[in-house]
Amino acid sequence: MVCFLKIHQREEEKSLYENATFRAVVNFVYILLVYYVDR
Repeated sequence: MVCFLKIHQREEEKSLYENATFRAVVNFVYILLVYYVDR
């Protein structure tokens, strides 16, 4: 699952690399997911 998320994130960065807001939201959601899964 983590590998899939990282691959998906990398694909998104290729298409929306200059969209800082989108990147910030994706990173925030990813951190929340990691925190929730680890807990």
